[in-house]
Amino acid sequence: TQPSIGREVAVKVIRKELANERGFIKRFEAEAQLVARLQHPRIVPLYDFWREADNAYLVMPWLEGGSVAKRLRAGPLSLEETVRVVRHVAAGLEFAHGRGVIHRDVKPSNVILDNSGKPWITDFGLARIDSDATLTVSGDLLGTVRYMSPEQALAKRIVVDHRTDIYSLGVTLYELLTLQPVFSGQDRQELLRQIAFEEPRSPQRLNKAIPAELETIVLKAMAKNPAERYDTAGDLAEDLKRFLEDRPIRARRPTLVQLAAKWSRRH
Repeated sequence: TQPSIGREVAVKVIRKELANERGFIKRFEAEAQLVARLQHPRIVPLYDFWREADNAYLVMPWLEGGSVAKRLRAGPLSLEETVRVVRHVAAGLEFAHGRGVIHRDVKPSNVILDNSGKPWITDFGLARIDSDATLTVSGDLLGTVRYMSPEQALAKRIVVDHRTDIYSLGVTLYELLTLQPVFSGQDRQELLRQIAFEEPRSPQRLNKAIPAELETIVLKAMAKNPAERYDTAGDLAEDLKRFLEDRPIRARRPTLVQLAAKWSRRH
């Protein structure tokens, strides 16, 4: 839309059939409050929020381009561009996490590539405040199943912290590099079981052009155990930067003892 001041904007609204459901309007309000505190060059900013009796609206800048998911339909990104995009998204998530905000729905369709190739994180509709234990505890399934972390998929009464975003970003990087989903369960329950208990296929087996160091980064970000992932999204961004600069990465492949421990947990 183009208002009278001449600035193009994007307006996010609730679908008409859902507008009367109180929960959706509350979710819009929560999203507005969270995004308002995230002023970062890789996060789509919020211009305005208002609500009417039966609907609510989020006003954001109009970005020429499309989502990473849409971009992939036109053809794969180069390896260097893929790493660069994910590195910038990791930096944006690090900023959000530093302000207590967990996205909880990181995926290719929630990353916009503008016409200059810059990535923007969008859709904080499922985001939560890290310090609010009543909101970070997972008792239900939120987000897109394919990109859920194991702790989300298990839906246990455990704290889902910022490392769930690191896992989902690792899944996104895996898909951008291999052009295949990490798991391909034929129904929701099978997919949840695979996420929770199965190890992903080696990215290099699906795409031999993936360097070993980059595969190491992907698999560390996607570790089943949150404690075995990168501690922060910033650490992931730093390793991706090191990879691009041909410097040694900090991530290390699991030892035989660690692999045996993983096998034992699965069985």
